[in-house]
Amino acid sequence: MQHNAREDSREHRITSLSAKKLITEGSWTPTQQRLLEVLQRKKYRFASIAQVCQTAGYSGNMAWYQAMKDPRFAEVVQALGILSWSRPQRRLLEVLQDPENRTKSGLQICRLAGYKDHVAWNRAVKDERFVAELEALGVTRRRRSVRASHLEVTSATNIEEELKKDVWDVRRLKHDYPKHVPPSTYVVDFTWIVNPLLREQVKRYYRHQLPRWNGSTFQGFMHKLMPVLTELPPEVHMGTITRNHIEALLPAMGLLSEYQANRSLEAMRTMTNYMTTSPSWTGPCPPRFLIWKEDIPKRPQTLPRPIPPSVLDQLDPLLETAKQALQEHQEPFLLAPIYWDALLILRHTGMRFEDLAHLKAPDEHGRNGCLDRDSDGYWWLRIDHTNTKMGKDHRIPTRVSDGVIDAIRRQYERSKHLPNHFGAYYLFRREHGLISYLTFAAALRRLAPSLQYEGHPYVIAPHQFRHSLATDMIELHGQRVSWARQPCHDRAICQGLPEQPEQPQSQVRCVPCEKATNVCNRDDDESNSDNPARERHRRRMGRKQSREVVYFPATRWHWQLCASAHA
Repeated sequence: MQHNAREDSREHRITSLSAKKLITEGSWTPTQQRLLEVLQRKKYRFASIAQVCQTAGYSGNMAWYQAMKDPRFAEVVQALGILSWSRPQRRLLEVLQDPENRTKSGLQICRLAGYKDHVAWNRAVKDERFVAELEALGVTRRRRSVRASHLEVTSATNIEEELKKDVWDVRRLKHDYPKHVPPSTYVVDFTWIVNPLLREQVKRYYRHQLPRWNGSTFQGFMHKLMPVLTELPPEVHMGTITRNHIEALLPAMGLLSEYQANRSLEAMRTMTNYMTTSPSWTGPCPPRFLIWKEDIPKRPQTLPRPIPPSVLDQLDPLLETAKQALQEHQEPFLLAPIYWDALLILRHTGMRFEDLAHLKAPDEHGRNGCLDRDSDGYWWLRIDHTNTKMGKDHRIPTRVSDGVIDAIRRQYERSKHLPNHFGAYYLFRREHGLISYLTFAAALRRLAPSLQYEGHPYVIAPHQFRHSLATDMIELHGQRVSWARQPCHDRAICQGLPEQPEQPQSQVRCVPCEKATNVCNRDDDESNSDNPARERHRRRMGRKQSREVVYFPATRWHWQLCASAHA
């Protein structure tokens, strides 16, 4: 490293001599002379154009751009190495001129340079010249450790020792966690919290949530907290934070999107309320009502995005062709057989991808596991409560004619010779683990050129199959459905559905059945007459909003139609 530094120093000395020779031999305008005087100072080597112009006595950058029109001036600037760095690289190198910052992590350096995350650092270190400059400054780069796969990771033998670390691997702390996402999803890094007291308090809060949270919740909650905690002064922690600190950071939240600001402030409010009200919390308590409801921007309500009908018209023939090829034991078009069978199941059941990845394999007779047949001869797909969003067992009805049962049995034949990963007899397992969301999304991207929408390839997201099936159900039963007072379990209650003008397909939303609104069956006209206040409100707004619910014939599922009609 010292040898490299000497070589860099020698090269810099040669470059400086060449630049000085060009400066002394050339004839310069007064503007160029003032700029060159600034550029020869070492501390402005990584300065921005605006800083150079301001130091030279100019309020704007026009003097620089006028001077750069001269090829001789541009040659001197290049010899000095002023414009050899991008703007993020200059900002990072400017921070690193302080020796105290050279031992910090890339994320901490990015924070000091004014960046929210480490993206600028990751892009900068791809430049070999930037890496050489870091080595010359004596900056030690921390190599990102490669996380063990889900098959290699083991549970922690000493929990307390694991919890003392500043980087957690949640898989070592929880027995069950979704296996369809990459290992990095379960890495929780606390090192970006500069104040050691605040870092320990956040870690203690996470420790309290270990029995409650899903494995993938920990990192997601950290990403929500990060924009708020990074705006706090370095000396502030939960024992010294006040309402004034929150009011000071609210303008910075306005620079974020409404969605991100809502998530961040809600997460901070959840954590501080727990610290204030929970009897089990023994650490420093922040003040009550630290974050007010009025501080949190309203979360934007985005419309669901089912697959467009024209894309489905192209996808269904491809699925049918692939199904016939698989039945004839031939290699299907474009994708591997496991992906075509997974697509077939998602298309006809609308289940979440995490439920698909964790389906249990049936036995040698094609029964049990994820396949269930009732006394009436109807087939159901059984989804185990483990690693599902709702955390409950439920069943999805299916038919033999859909090809779903055949797809499950074909995948069973492929997987029965593979190792029984995690001892759970997962159906969609491969040699090195379960089918992952990333590889399945990549398969859908390979399929995109075959699916055109408005003249462009259409990339399908796995969850869109769920919304598309909901749309099909509503179009099948009509656009207006009766309200149901009680949740539906294994039977459909969609009956006696009156006709209703067609609603846009994007108005369909799938939500958990437990959140269904308990509203009596009633007609809109009757409800208006029974509730004069609501009628006055609708007249004042010029329209009326209603929410209709269609129950899918499966346990704890329902589909919500957000209809908007003019009064």
